Amino acid sequence: MTLCNMFRSFYRPVSSAAATTAGRTTRPASAPITARLSAVSVSVSGSIPNTLPTSSPTSSLLSSRPRPAAMSTLVRIQQDQANVAHYNTDGRAALFDKANKNRIRAGAIVQITSLTSMTKGKPVTFAGVVISVRHKGIDTSVTLRNYVLKTGVEQTYKVYSPMITAIKVLKPNASFNRNKLYFLRENPQLVKWGVVDELVKTEAHCSTPLNGYSYIYKTGVHAHVGVSVFEPPPRHMRHM
Repeated sequence: MTLCNMFRSFYRPVSSAAATTAGRTTRPASAPITARLSAVSVSVSGSIPNTLPTSSPTSSLLSSRPRPAAMSTLVRIQQDQANVAHYNTDGRAALFDKANKNRIRAGAIVQITSLTSMTKGKPVTFAGVVISVRHKGIDTSVTLRNYVLKTGVEQTYKVYSPMITAIKVLKPNASFNRNKLYFLRENPQLVKWGVVDELVKTEAHCSTPLNGYSYIYKTGVHAHVGVSVFEPPPRHMRHM
C-alpha cells in the first residue's frame, strides 16, 4: 500500500447521516399506526357509539322557546297599557293621544297644576309654551318654557304622575308646524311671552270660560280662538 492510499483510508469523510447518529442509542422501530389504532378500538369496544347523536335535549328545548327579546317586549307593552289605564282616571290621556286631532302639540300654551308632595304638598301652578311632547306610554312627558324675571325657565312634567292635579290648554298651537321647539331657547323674540301671563291672569279671575273658549271639565281642556300669541316664525322654521 502506498503512502497516498494510507492517507486516504485515515481521512475518509463521514456522511451527514452517520455524523448525526453518532453517539446516540438507536430506538427500536415503533409499531405501525394502524396496529395501534386497532388495539385501542379493541380495548374500548362497546363504550363509544358508532354514530354521534344529531341533536341534544338542550338544543331541542332552546329551539322550542320564544326569543327572550320578543317575550320581554310583549310583556313591556302589556304592562305599559295596564299602567296607562290605571292612572288615566280623569281622561288626561286624550290630551296627548295621537289619534286626537285637538291634542296638545308643541307651541300651545298650557297651564299645569301639581303638588309638591303627596302627603302635605301644596298646589303649584306653572304656565308656559310647550316646546316638546314625548309620547312614550306611561312615561309620556311634556316640557313647558316661560320667562320669569327675564330668565328662561323650563319645567318637564310626567303626564300620568298622580301629583299632577290639572292640565289646562290656554291656547292651542296656531303658528308652528314642528314637533320640537328647542330653537326658542336661542330665539326668544319669536314668542310674545307677556301674553302667557295675561292668559293666566284672565283664567284666574274668571269663574266661567271667556267668550271664544269651549271648556271640557273632564279633561281640563280649554280650546281658545283669540289674539295671536306668537310672532310669525321664519320661513325655514315652518316646515316639520
